[in-house]
Amino acid sequence: MRESLAEAAGNPFDVTRADRLDDGLQHLAPGAVDVVLLDLSLPDSRGLDTVGKVIERAPWVPIVVLTGLDDKDLAVEAVRRGAQDYLVKGQADGELLARAARYAIERKEIESKLAEANARLEQANRRLEELATTDELTGLWNRRHFIEMIQQECRRAARSGADLALVMLDLDHFKVVNDTYGHAFGDRVLAATASIIRGAARTTDVVARYGGEEFMMLMPETASDEAVHPAERIRILLAREPVSDGTHAVGITASLGISALKDGSPNDPDHLIRRADEALYAAKQAGRNCTKVWSEACAVAAAE
Repeated sequence: MRESLAEAAGNPFDVTRADRLDDGLQHLAPGAVDVVLLDLSLPDSRGLDTVGKVIERAPWVPIVVLTGLDDKDLAVEAVRRGAQDYLVKGQADGELLARAARYAIERKEIESKLAEANARLEQANRRLEELATTDELTGLWNRRHFIEMIQQECRRAARSGADLALVMLDLDHFKVVNDTYGHAFGDRVLAATASIIRGAARTTDVVARYGGEEFMMLMPETASDEAVHPAERIRILLAREPVSDGTHAVGITASLGISALKDGSPNDPDHLIRRADEALYAAKQAGRNCTKVWSEACAVAAAE
């Protein structure tokens, strides 16, 4: 093979020969080898395993498989598994060997660039998905994704008969905070609120910024009375920890409303949200900084 390549016009290759696979693998350091001409019938390795071992050791190196006349199917399968080309031993002169090696290098470069482009595309698609489903300020799910999730969870609860609770939180006097300390400080308050809610949520809960200063926590397999404790924990933590920007430290409170499918409401996201909103209204009417569970009285008060 070395002699054949040496006879090729304009041959740019310096050939290193290894008669055993183990010996050849020792030469496959990054940047040390431009292309591998690989015999599939070596003393210590035969067939497709040989290709796999070279790819495992040096996935960046292009491979031209050398095979016997009766092993073309094997060579084609080797290409399918990652080799760049194949030649039949005894039919390949120096010119053909050199051309196959050059083409294999070019093909490997194209494959690498294509793989890199696909990786960048996948990353961009993931980023677009994040932008489409995530609130940029708080890192929570946004309203659009929350609506999808509550529809999904309502269908699941309807099928299984499981409980499903919804906690709706609204920051008290948030407009006053924005007007007094500025929108940058208001953003800090929203981010701090999101962090507290996220910390109180279970891994199965769906936490979202629903809009403005309003947040949602959807709690699968949870009755309304079971949702009171985490809701109250959120409320107490908010009231206990003033938000500070180094210049101002402002105490924040929130009102919370809780509804659940097992409160007699239909398995309908709109009803679940409406009743949580009615309970939230009752909390506001009760003086704010408290949690209310939906009842018929909440619906009557909201309608007045």
